[in-house]
Amino acid sequence: MPYGVKQLNNRQIQLAKNTTGKVKYLNDGDGLLLKLHANGSKIWLMRFYLDRKQRYIHLGHYPLMSLLEARSKKNQGKKLVGQGIHPTDYWNKNKEDNLLNASKKFMLSNVYQKVMDENKDWSDSHKTRYSGIYNNYLKKRLGGLTLYQIDKTLLKDVVKSIPKVKVKGVFKETAKHSTMAQSTYLLNHIYNYAIEELGFDQTNPTPNVKTLKLPQKDHDAHHKAVKETFIGEYWYKVKQLQNIEDRVFLKLNIHTVLRVNSQTCLTWRMFDPTRKVLNIPKEIMKARRSFTTHLTDELVEDILALKKHKQNENKEKKEKGYVPIHKLGKDDYIFTTPDGERHYSNNRCAELIKRLGENFKEATAHGNRTLFHVTAKQQFSVPSETIEFHLAHKRGDSRGQAINNYMGVIDDWEKSRLKLVRLWSEYLDSKEKAYILSIKTIQKAQSSKSKKSN
Repeated sequence: MPYGVKQLNNRQIQLAKNTTGKVKYLNDGDGLLLKLHANGSKIWLMRFYLDRKQRYIHLGHYPLMSLLEARSKKNQGKKLVGQGIHPTDYWNKNKEDNLLNASKKFMLSNVYQKVMDENKDWSDSHKTRYSGIYNNYLKKRLGGLTLYQIDKTLLKDVVKSIPKVKVKGVFKETAKHSTMAQSTYLLNHIYNYAIEELGFDQTNPTPNVKTLKLPQKDHDAHHKAVKETFIGEYWYKVKQLQNIEDRVFLKLNIHTVLRVNSQTCLTWRMFDPTRKVLNIPKEIMKARRSFTTHLTDELVEDILALKKHKQNENKEKKEKGYVPIHKLGKDDYIFTTPDGERHYSNNRCAELIKRLGENFKEATAHGNRTLFHVTAKQQFSVPSETIEFHLAHKRGDSRGQAINNYMGVIDDWEKSRLKLVRLWSEYLDSKEKAYILSIKTIQKAQSSKSKKSN
């Protein structure tokens, strides 16, 4: 070390600032310098002579590269200079070799495939969705690159370049929002898997969704519920549906606020008329956890009446020499297509709602959940935590919090849940009675007017 140069220490480096407005250097000796910028950044430099010329190379940023790491890299660089090798050339060649070795193990396409093959928590529909996102929007620009070759800037550009998505012939901005968010979710899984399972030694460069400045998602349009003014008419018309299977299906959806794709997959094994519940396995729940939903006496009678109806139809078919169409085994679906071969489509609920009249043209199936949430909060003063658990959004530790928050302290969660179901049922019935009364009042007024005119 040159005479008079005192080596740096960690505290000195941490406190070092540049307030001069010009470039400032701290000298550690033996060719190692710390360059201080006015904006606060600190960069390690190595000064050396090669081919009779003074040269500088960038070693790394402090504090990402510590003082000891900078000295070690400087010492390695000096040995290379002593052999007549430019350190940057050597290190670049090393990096290229590492990239070549990692080309298969850390190729994004290979890591993606491992994630798809080994992820047991995703349902088949989830895997289909993420497969489409990868093949349509990520594969072309990222699939052939290793994770070492991809940085945050590239990922951000790829995600933001996802085009508007066409839904029923119309390009939807909200659909683009959802696809961009799901693509970042998939990329996070890919990088986290590489770090945790494959030993990828870099940070996860997936951009935060907030930095993408996604178009504002219109939640009201996506989950549009029946307006409060028409709740009585809604419940009345649902109960007037002629097809018993449609009637029970929609009544059950409104009462239990199950997700439609879970309800369409219900089987007779899941229906327990004695305990008045539906025991739903994790395989058909979005949260991938088993769930129990309570039923009113009326709903239990409805489902039993549906089963009896199907049994009678099978009997009639058999008596006429035809093959019965309804399968009523424990593992057969409760709600099926007319031929009895498949369960209801996930669009069936929305179709039935729209058939009820002009006042329900914009309402969605998911809107039944929204309607329940708003009503429970505004009419029954139930805490949001409890409502979320009832909707199966909150699990784990939230259960205890939900129990303690439910309209005071009720230790028995099952009873509190049943109480909420009854409150909801009574509310629907009261709205229906008010609607029927309004119809009779209107009819009476019209009748009196007609008599006067005569």
